[in-house]
Amino acid sequence: MAIRVAQIGTGNVGAHALKALITNPEFQLTGVWVSSRSKAGKDAGELAGLADSTGVHASTDLDAVLATGPQCAVYTAMADNRLPEALDDYRRILAAGSTSSAAVPSSCNTRGK
Repeated sequence: MAIRVAQIGTGNVGAHALKALITNPEFQLTGVWVSSRSKAGKDAGELAGLADSTGVHASTDLDAVLATGPQCAVYTAMADNRLPEALDDYRRILAAGSTSSAAVPSSCNTRGK
């Protein structure tokens, strides 16, 4: 069974993480959070630079993304430049029931543990 994952942030690092989540069958992408209104509503595949659509559309509403029920959140939303907001994001992610909040998709792998 695939690990349900939400991608938080789609900048330089986030786009690469998103592509890895989409193309790896061990993961099921549940939602994508973006800070930019220009990215809101776009398909995750497009944001990752892929030709195929995923059916998962980006949102600026973190609560809506977390309501998709991810087991893990891949957080790449520039935490170093916005520490108070990032800490609040982490709290919200963990309070929503995500078992971990990671900077890279491989950290979400819970198999064999």
